[in-house]
Amino acid sequence: MKKSNSSFLVLCWVFDIQKALPKNYIHKLIALGMAQKKSFVLRINPDTLKELEKWAEDEFRSVNGQIEYLLQKALKEQGREPKAKNGSGDNQPISEDT
Repeated sequence: MKKSNSSFLVLCWVFDIQKALPKNYIHKLIALGMAQKKSFVLRINPDTLKELEKWAEDEFRSVNGQIEYLLQKALKEQGREPKAKNGSGDNQPISEDT
C-alpha cells in the first residue's frame, strides 16, 4: 500500500492552528479532550498487537485509535452505539478515512 502525504498535511494544519490560537487555549482544548476519555489496561497477545500496529499504520491511526475505531464499528454493527452527550460527538464512530 502506497502512503500518501495526508499525515503531513494534518501536521501542517495542526501547527497553523497552534500559531493562530493563544497557548493557554490550546492547553485547555487538549485537557478537555483528555478528560472525556477513560483509560484502562488491556492485556493482549503480542502477535495480535503486532498485527494491530501494522493495520493502524496502514490506516494512519495510532494503535489506540485503531482499537477505538474497531470497537465503535462493532458497537454500531450490533446496534449498541452509545448516545452522544451534550452534542459533543465524542461517542460518534470514527469515520473510515480518519
